Amino acid sequence: MIQPVPSIDVSGVSVTTSEKQQVHKMDNEHLEPPLEKINSNDSGNSTRSFTVEHEFIKPNEYEINFPWRKVGSFIDPNDEIDESLLKDLALDDSSKKISTYIYEKYYADFYWNCSLIISCCFFSWFISFIGFGIFSYVFVAICTFAVYRAEFRRFNTNIRDDFQRIQSVENLENKLESMEWLNNFLAKFWIIYMPALSDLVITNTNQTLANVEPPTPIKKVSLDEFTMGTKAPKIDSIQSFTKLGKDLYQMDWKFNFTPNDISDMTQNELKNKIDPKVALGIKIGKGFVGASLPILLENMSMIGNLRIKIKLGEVFPHIDVLSVCFMEPPTIDYALKPVGGNTLGIDVMSIIPGLSSFVTKLINSNLEPLMYYPNTIDIKPADFLQPESAAGCLFIKIRGVEYISKDNTSNLYVKYGPENELDKTFTTDIKSNTVVPVYNETQHILINNLNSKIKFELFNLINNGDSLSIGESFFELQDLLQDPSMELNESKIIKNNKNVGKIVYDLKWFSVLKPETLPDGTLSSEIPDSDVGILNLNILSAIDLDLTKSLIGKLSSFIEIYLDNQLIQTSRVVKGTNTPEYNLQFEHLIPTKSTSFIKIVIKDTSSFDESIIAEYQGKILDLILGNTSSVNVKDQHKNEQEKNFTEGKGSFKFSITWKPLDSSITKLITGNEDTLSFTPPIGAVKIDLKSCKDLPNLENFGKIDPYIKIYSGGEVKGVTSVEENTTDPVFNDEFFISIYSKNQMIKVEVMDKQKNKQDRLIGTIDVKLDEFFENKEKQNKIFKFDNCQLSKNRAKAGLINYQLSYYPLLPIYSHNELQMIEMKKKEIHEKSEDLDELEEQAKFLEDYKKHPDDYEWVDIDEEVKDVVIDDKLVVSLDDLIKVNSGVIGINFISGKLKEKTAFVQFFIDDHNTYDFITRKSKNGKIGSSSGQVFVRDLKHSILNIMITKTMDVKQQSDVLYETSDSFKLIELLMAGYDNAIEIDLDGNKLNVLFEYVPVIDHESNLFDTFEDTGLLKLNLIGAKNLLSADTNGKSDPFILGYVDGKKVFKTKVKKKTLNPDFDEIFTVPIRSRKRQEIELKVYDWDMAGSNDYLGSTIIKLNDNEEDKVIESPLETQGSIIYKYDFTVGYIKPNSSVLIPIEEDSTLSQTMNMLSYAPTVGVDAVGKAGNLAGGLASNAVGGATGIVSGGVTGGMNKISEIENGALKKLIHKDGEDAGFGSHLKLKPPGFLHKSRKSIDEDKTLKSKKSISTMNDDNRSRHLRVPSSPGINNNNKNTSFDAQSRGRSSIDAVSVNTNAFNGSNSITGRLTIIEMKGITSVEDTVFIKVTMVSSNGTEKVIFKTRKYKIKDGHVKWNENVLFKCDTEGKIVFTLATHHTFGKGDEIASGEILLRDVSGIRDNVVINMNIGNLIVNFNYA
Repeated sequence: MIQPVPSIDVSGVSVTTSEKQQVHKMDNEHLEPPLEKINSNDSGNSTRSFTVEHEFIKPNEYEINFPWRKVGSFIDPNDEIDESLLKDLALDDSSKKISTYIYEKYYADFYWNCSLIISCCFFSWFISFIGFGIFSYVFVAICTFAVYRAEFRRFNTNIRDDFQRIQSVENLENKLESMEWLNNFLAKFWIIYMPALSDLVITNTNQTLANVEPPTPIKKVSLDEFTMGTKAPKIDSIQSFTKLGKDLYQMDWKFNFTPNDISDMTQNELKNKIDPKVALGIKIGKGFVGASLPILLENMSMIGNLRIKIKLGEVFPHIDVLSVCFMEPPTIDYALKPVGGNTLGIDVMSIIPGLSSFVTKLINSNLEPLMYYPNTIDIKPADFLQPESAAGCLFIKIRGVEYISKDNTSNLYVKYGPENELDKTFTTDIKSNTVVPVYNETQHILINNLNSKIKFELFNLINNGDSLSIGESFFELQDLLQDPSMELNESKIIKNNKNVGKIVYDLKWFSVLKPETLPDGTLSSEIPDSDVGILNLNILSAIDLDLTKSLIGKLSSFIEIYLDNQLIQTSRVVKGTNTPEYNLQFEHLIPTKSTSFIKIVIKDTSSFDESIIAEYQGKILDLILGNTSSVNVKDQHKNEQEKNFTEGKGSFKFSITWKPLDSSITKLITGNEDTLSFTPPIGAVKIDLKSCKDLPNLENFGKIDPYIKIYSGGEVKGVTSVEENTTDPVFNDEFFISIYSKNQMIKVEVMDKQKNKQDRLIGTIDVKLDEFFENKEKQNKIFKFDNCQLSKNRAKAGLINYQLSYYPLLPIYSHNELQMIEMKKKEIHEKSEDLDELEEQAKFLEDYKKHPDDYEWVDIDEEVKDVVIDDKLVVSLDDLIKVNSGVIGINFISGKLKEKTAFVQFFIDDHNTYDFITRKSKNGKIGSSSGQVFVRDLKHSILNIMITKTMDVKQQSDVLYETSDSFKLIELLMAGYDNAIEIDLDGNKLNVLFEYVPVIDHESNLFDTFEDTGLLKLNLIGAKNLLSADTNGKSDPFILGYVDGKKVFKTKVKKKTLNPDFDEIFTVPIRSRKRQEIELKVYDWDMAGSNDYLGSTIIKLNDNEEDKVIESPLETQGSIIYKYDFTVGYIKPNSSVLIPIEEDSTLSQTMNMLSYAPTVGVDAVGKAGNLAGGLASNAVGGATGIVSGGVTGGMNKISEIENGALKKLIHKDGEDAGFGSHLKLKPPGFLHKSRKSIDEDKTLKSKKSISTMNDDNRSRHLRVPSSPGINNNNKNTSFDAQSRGRSSIDAVSVNTNAFNGSNSITGRLTIIEMKGITSVEDTVFIKVTMVSSNGTEKVIFKTRKYKIKDGHVKWNENVLFKCDTEGKIVFTLATHHTFGKGDEIASGEILLRDVSGIRDNVVINMNIGNLIVNFNYA
C-alpha cells in the first residue's frame, strides 16, 4: 500500500478540478485523463491522492494549494482575458481566505501544543539551572498539565458549541419544534383566564344587543351563557423559516382546539371538565303569551394550520407587519340545537342532510378572500400603540349657567372636556353666591374623532373646600358635521334623571384641511397649507450625547419641549443608557408656524442635580421643511429625521407632521380680525429640469409617458409637461421654489402618466441645499448636475440631468413681523412709564447695599420677547422696487363672492396654472390666506384673476369669472403695499395686501425678462448647395423645425433640386430667447422607406440679427437662408397669441422710476443686530452701514432700547414709521374694468397680437389653466394641456367623451376660400381634423381638389360636426398627386371656445396664405 505524503489541510479552501489537474499533472501526458473522468477522494483537501480509472496518482509533496491568484492577482492588460479566467478570479468565496490561511498556518492547535511543550522544557531546565529540587519540577509539570487540560476542555467545548449551533439552525428549517412548554402554560392559564373572558364577552354582547331592534315577532335577544370550556387550545408543532430575507421571519403553527378529546386528560381534569357552550336566549311575544326559546351551540372544535409572517422594524415595538393566514381551510365541528334546550334539543347539523357541508362552504367562502393562503390579514402593531391623532380643533366658549336652586349662596364652576379624557379637561372660574353665573371663557381642545362627547359637569364649592357635583350635560360631537359653528347652544343639566338647570355655550369646529375631492372621486394632489395648524411631533431618541456631566458614565435623562418659551411637554426619565429612546409624542395648536420657536432640552438626573447636557433651538418651520413629502401620522417612523443639537454634543431623531387648519381660526386665538401670514423667504431656488435617460420601461406594450413632479415641504411645487412614449424624455422646464430654511430639501419624482388609473412612480432623487448656505460663493451661479441617479426602493431607476441655482433674498421684515414689533414696542413703552415703581425699586436697591440680609431676590415671570427677528431690515417700497426680480407676497385678507362656494385663482405673467389660490368660499365669504410667487421681471409682470367652481379646472363651465384685461403687478404692489386694497371684479370683492422681497444680486442678468419671451416669426427663404441623395443627382428637400427637441413645423417638399426656394413663414412661441434655440434639419423626401438626412443648423435667438437675411451653413454641406422677426410679449396659454399690455401714463412713470437700479451686495445689508440681546442689556447696535450705491433711500433702522423702553422706528428724516398703517383695510376701491368670461358678446382687441381670428383680430381671452410652451402646431395642444403642460400644481388628466358626450354641441363649419397663396400652384384640398381635449383626433371632412389660380382657391363647402367647447379644429392644406403621395404644405388651428357664438367669418393664418371659414357653433 502506498502511503501519501503528509500534507497540510487548508480548511475552507475550495479548489477547482482544473486547478487540481494543473497542480498534480504528471510528466507522462498520456496518463492525464479527461476532466470528467477525474474523481476526487476528498475535494476539501487539495493535497490528497486522486484516482483516474482506478489508477492511483500521487500528489506533489508538501504543496499547499492556497488560491493566492483569487485573493490578489495581476492581470496583464496586453493579454486577452477570457470569461473562465474572470470567473476564476471572482472574490465571492475568497473574502476570508487570507485570515483562514494565516490562522491555520501560524496559529493552529499544533503550534499551541508545541509552544506548551517547549515552555515546559524551558522552565524545567531553568529550575534545575538555578538549583531547585525535584519538587519544583513536579510543580512545573502540574502547571503544564493544568494548562493543557484547560485548553483541551476549551477545544472540546468550542467543537460541541459549533456542532450544536449548526444543528439548531438545521433543526429550525428541517424539523418541527414541539411546544410542550407553551401548552403547559396554556393549560394552567386557561383555567384562570377563561371565566374572565366569558364574563367580558357576555357583558359586551348584551350591551350591544340591548340597542338592536330584533325583527318581528322576536322581542328580545340576549346572550345567556358563553364558555369555551376548561380544556385549553393546544399547539401541536411549529416549523420556522429563517432564510426568507432580511428582517423577515415565518412560522407555521399547527394547532387544535378539541375539548371533547379526553385521551390526554387526567382523572382529576375529567372530574372538573366543563364543555364549551354558547346559549342565546330569544323571547317571543309579550306577557303570558310570550315564551323564551334557548338556542344552544355545543361541542365546538377546530383544527387548523396557521402561517405567521413577521416583518421586523427599527422602531418600537420593532414589528412592522404581522401577517396571518390559514394554509388550508380549518376543520370546524359543532352541535347546534335551535329548539328544545339541553333536554329536548336536537342537533340539526347531524339530522338535516347537507346542512353541515353548506355551513362549512359558507364559512370558507367568507374566510377565503380574507385569510386563506395566499390572502393574509396584515396587522401593524405600531398602529395599536400609536396614540390617536387630532382630527381638528374645537373652540368652546362657556357663556353661563342657570342652576335651579333656592339657595343663592352657591359657588358654581364648570368642568368640561371630551368624555374619558382627563388630560383635556378644563375648569372655569368660580362664581360666588349666585345660581346664574356668567363666565364668557374660551378654550380650545384638540379632538381626535367626532364619535365622542363633550361632557359638562357643574360643581358647587362648599364651605369646607370640597366640591360637590350637582349635575352634568353632554354634547354629541357628530352634530358638528352638520353645523361646525353653533352659538348660544343650550343643554340641560341632569342630576339623577332630573333637570336641575341649563348651560349655555358656543362651539366652533375647525377640521384639519385635506386635499379636495375631485368630481371623479379622487383626491387632488394640491395639499392645503396654512400658517396656523396642529403640530404633531414625536421625539424618538438621542445619540452621541455628552457623558462628561455624569459621574457614573451612564445617563438617566429626560426631555423637555418648549414652544415660544412655554414648557409644553416633559418625557419620562430613561435610566441607565447613553442612547435613550424617549418616544415622546404630542400635539399642540400653533398660531403661526413661520414665527413660532421650539426648544428641546435634554436633562440628566444621574448625578446629584439636574444638568442640561444638550439643547436645540430653532423655528418650527425649519423642522417642518426638512420633510420632503406628506406622510400619514400613523407612518411617522417612515418619516424619521435627524438633527444636531444647537448646544452640546449629539443629535436627536424625530418625526414631524404639520396639520393645517383654516386661517380664520387665528381670529379666535389672537383676537385680531384680519391676519397677515406671509413669511418672507430667505432665498429662491431655480431648478431647470433638462432631461432623463435610461428610465425603466414599465409598459408591456410601447413605452412610458414620463413627467416630473417637484416637492418641497410636503407640497407640490411644480409639474413638467408629459413626454409621450419615451424612456429618454427631454423637458427643459424651469421652476422657482421659495426657500425658508437651509435644511429645506427638494424632492424630484419622475412619474409615468396613466389614463384611467393612478400614475406610477418611476424614480426619485432628493436635492439638498445646505451647500449653498455653507459656501456663499456658490450663490447666484448655475450648477449643472448630469447623470444623477434616480432610485426606487434602493434600486436604480434611470438618470436625470438638471441645473440648480440659489438666489438669496434681501432680509426684510414682513408686515406681520412689523405688526408684532409695534405691539411689543407699545407694551415695553407702557411698562417703562410706571416711574413710581422704578423709584421704589431704586430706593430698595440703595437700602439693599446697606442691609442685604433684609431683602431677597424674587424672579418675576415676565419675559420680554425678542423684538427683532433675525437681523432684518426695514426698507421702503420705493427702494424695494428698484430691484426688478424677487418674491411677491400675497396676503389675501378677505373676500365676498357672488357664488356660495368658489375659489379665487391668481395667475402671474403667462403662467398657465395658478400661482396662488384661496380657500373655498363658504356662503360667498373667503377667509384669510397667504401665498408667494417668484417674479422675474417686475416692471412688466401682469396679474390675471379667475373665479372657479373647483380647484382644478377641467372644463369651461368650471370658470365663473375671468379678467379680460390684465392687472399690472407693479401698480397693484404700489397701491396695496401699505394698505390692503379692495379689488372689485363685477361685484366680487377681494381685499388683498401685497409684499415684495427682492433678490440681493440683481445685476447679473440671471433671469429671463419680458424681453426674452414672445413670438418668433421665421421666414425660411430657401437653401443652397445641398447634398445629393437621389440617383438623379438631385434631392427632394424639406425642412423640419425643432424647439427643445420637439418638432414645431415642417416645410413643403421641393422636388428635384439642390437649391430649393421655400419662402414659408412660421410662427413659433418662444419662452426664453436665452435658453431656447431652434434647430433646422434638412431631409430628402422618399416615397418608400425613410427620409434621408441632409444636414442641420442652429438658430440662436439672442444674436440681435432680426430682419436680416442670414445664411447659416449646415454641418454636412450647403446652407439655409432665412430671416426672422421677434415680437416681445407674454404668450396667451394654448395659443400663439400675445397677451396685450397697454402702456399708459401711470405705467410710463413707473418705468421711469424703475430705471434706476443700484447695487445691493450680500455684505451690504444693514442689520438691526443684537437687538434681542439689547432687551436684556439695554444696549443694542443699530443698523450697520450700507456700502456706497446700496439701497439706502428708504431703509429704516430699529434704534436701541434705553431704560427698558423701545424707541420709535425712525425714518432717515426722523418721522415715525407708523407700522400700524399696514393693517388698515379697504381704502377707496381699486375698481378693475373686467367682464365675465362667459360673456359671448364682448371681445378683446389686441394691438400687437398675432391672432388666428378674423381681420379684426378678435380673440376671446379665456384663461383656462393649460400649458405654456406648447406651440400652436402641436397636435396635443388642447384643453388637456393642463394635465400635460408645465404647471405649478399636480395635474389630473382629462378624459371626456368630447365627441358624443353630454357636453358636446352640434355645429356647422363652412370652408369658404383661401387667399394670398404664395409659391404654390398645385392642386390642393383642405383636410379638417377635430381634436378633443384629451388629444383624440377625428378626420371629419375633406374638400374637393382644386387647382390654385392666382394665389386663390374657392370651395364654399360645409360640414356638420359635434364636439364640446374644449376641442379644436385643425385645418391642413395638402397637395394632390394622381400618382404618388401628396404633401401637407401648411396647417392652422382654432379653439372652438374662441369661435363660440361668433357668426362672422374667421381668418386663419396658414403661413402661406389665409384660410377663410365660418362657424355656426354654440
